[in-house]
Amino acid sequence: GRFWYDGESNTFSYYNDISDMTVNIGQETVIRVYNDSGATIPNGAAVRETGVNAGLPTIGLAQADTISTSIVLGVATHDIEDSTPGYITINGTVNDVDLSSVATPGSDLYLSDGIAGGYTTVAPQVASRVGTALVNTASGTILVNIDNDRVLPPAIGWMNSIPGARTL
Repeated sequence: GRFWYDGESNTFSYYNDISDMTVNIGQETVIRVYNDSGATIPNGAAVRETGVNAGLPTIGLAQADTISTSIVLGVATHDIEDSTPGYITINGTVNDVDLSSVATPGSDLYLSDGIAGGYTTVAPQVASRVGTALVNTASGTILVNIDNDRVLPPAIGWMNSIPGARTL
C-alpha cells in the first residue's frame, strides 16, 4: 500500500491490494466483496449481493428485470475476476466507465432492465437509482448514491391508495 495527498482529488488517498485502484479518503466508501458469479464483473457495473463466502458478501450483476435482482449493493470499482475478492463503491465516484451512449452530465442513472449491470436514464418499472453521470464520455464518471426501488411497481401504489390500508 501507499498513502499520499492527491492534489488532483484534493484529499488523502491510498492504494490497497488492487493495483489499478485508488481510494480517496473522505470522498468514497468501498467494501471488499467476492465475485462468484461465473464471469468477470467489469469496472462500473452495478452489482447485487448473492450470498456470503469466507466472511465477504458475494456479488453478481444487478438488473432491474425483477425486484429481487434490482437491489443494488454497489458499483464495481475495478474489473473483478471470477472466484476472486475485489472492491465495490457504495458511495462516491467510480471512474473510467463508458457512459458515452447512456447519459448527459447530471443525468440520473437507473439500473437497466435490459442489460445486467448496465444503466439507463429512463426509470424502468422496477427502478433503482444508482447515481448521477458526472462525465459522459467513454471514460466517464459515476457519482454513486444508491436509492433502491425508487419507483415502486403500480400494485404497491394501488395498495397504498386503499382507504385505511397500511402504507408500504
